[in-house]
Amino acid sequence: MSFPPLAGLFVTHFDDIKGQSIVFYVSSDSKALPAGTIEHSSLPSGLHALSSDLVFFRHYDRLCVGLFRSRDVTGQGSGRGRRMGTVGVILEEDRPEDLFQLKKPLEEVYDHLENLSSNPFLDEENENENEDEVEDGENEGLIGKGRRKTYLDDLWDKYRAKEGRLRGPKEGESVRRLVDGRTHPPASHPIAYMTSLLNLLGPDIIPLYKAAISGKRILIYSPPPLLPLAAFAWLVTAMSLPPAISPAGATLSMWLGNVGLMDLTELKQRKGAWVATTSDAIFKSHATIWDVYLDLSSSPPTLFTPATSPRPLTYTFGDLPLYRSLLLLRASPAQVTVASHLTRTGGAWLVAFELFERVWRLCVGMCEYAIGRGRVIGDHDISLEDDDLTLEDGEEDARVLVGDDIEDAVDEEEEEEEDQGGYNEEDRLLPGDEAEEQRDEAVRTGRLVLKQLWHNSYHLYATLSNVRRKSGREESEELSEAELRELVGGKWFGNIQETEKAIFWRNLANTWRITADEDEQD
Repeated sequence: MSFPPLAGLFVTHFDDIKGQSIVFYVSSDSKALPAGTIEHSSLPSGLHALSSDLVFFRHYDRLCVGLFRSRDVTGQGSGRGRRMGTVGVILEEDRPEDLFQLKKPLEEVYDHLENLSSNPFLDEENENENEDEVEDGENEGLIGKGRRKTYLDDLWDKYRAKEGRLRGPKEGESVRRLVDGRTHPPASHPIAYMTSLLNLLGPDIIPLYKAAISGKRILIYSPPPLLPLAAFAWLVTAMSLPPAISPAGATLSMWLGNVGLMDLTELKQRKGAWVATTSDAIFKSHATIWDVYLDLSSSPPTLFTPATSPRPLTYTFGDLPLYRSLLLLRASPAQVTVASHLTRTGGAWLVAFELFERVWRLCVGMCEYAIGRGRVIGDHDISLEDDDLTLEDGEEDARVLVGDDIEDAVDEEEEEEEDQGGYNEEDRLLPGDEAEEQRDEAVRTGRLVLKQLWHNSYHLYATLSNVRRKSGREESEELSEAELRELVGGKWFGNIQETEKAIFWRNLANTWRITADEDEQD
């Protein structure tokens, strides 16, 4: 059993009479990190229907994870016939992905507490009445080593963060290392859920990605289990990672974990972009606290944006090229055919897009040659004029990958896996290893998809920077109508300022600090 440096340790319990209650709590700073309402955060609504789950949340902006268990105690005098509680930790360092590695250590702690007493949530003074049930043999001596508080105190002393320890690396650095292939994540890493998210949302993953990079407040709703929800939220947060070449101050969204009704006031006051999950459906009616609401309980899942009443948000025809590239990365290039497109969400649109794309390229090429601007463009080329932005070393591939580049990206990922000791085709699987191979493949695919979205963000940044550079305007100024027309493209008559595309580009410019938002100008 091993934990990273801890800022706190807690045990909470759902009591039939008292409701949620704190059984044990300790932190590195009782003033800055008090117990507060941690019993509500660690025992959110809906968990009673499960036997076990992981709960992810923030406590005074510190990362927390708790293992929830619900035991059947019918006939043991329990009012509801269930004993429900959570054992959890508060991390010192701010890397949300670390929380997903702590299931096994928390299970060991929970198991030990249940071995110490038939009811690990009883008050210490009442514990003696129940500990005579511990049998001789395997559990002999557990009680002699100390009761619950002694065990938890010893655990805290062992893993508490040392004073003066830094709270973690630069924001987003762990995500960049993952995307760059500088780390080999374990199978429990949330990146392994990327394929599931892509399957769930289909083309709607693109408007969700665009909301993330443009600084929106995103709330994901579904009944428990909460573990996959937290992983989905991490993925959306990772999508929001700004390009490394963006100005200082451009940050990714904050991952909040799960939120409940007790967090309503705090969410209303919270500034900046964030991604959170909830198991409380009532949040949908509180449209003032979120910009995008993803309802995973519906079939198919639905994206909403606030209005007089929440209205659905879906993908557009222009989102399909990027979505198509994600599908190509998810499957082996040799297996991607028109027939395979038709079996996926948005399949007919994808086939139509491919046909339209070919006609469009031919038309554009003929028109450009006719006016003397012709140039040879490959299927995946992005043309930059002489005075346009030049990407730094290692960022020249910052574009949407299509065609042969998909195969190159897959080959590159396979080489990275082999260099880091990952699975390769020459390995011979032993019986029972298929599940591990699938988990490794899920991690590998997730990295490829996230890398593709990251490339697209670089392309958007290059486009936005070039338009601002050509205009000669000050960085603090909002995008002008002329700049917006160039970014949006096409022929627009009347006011372009309030179109969805113009709003997206303005938000993106503010989030990536190419322009200053209104609050900073005041």
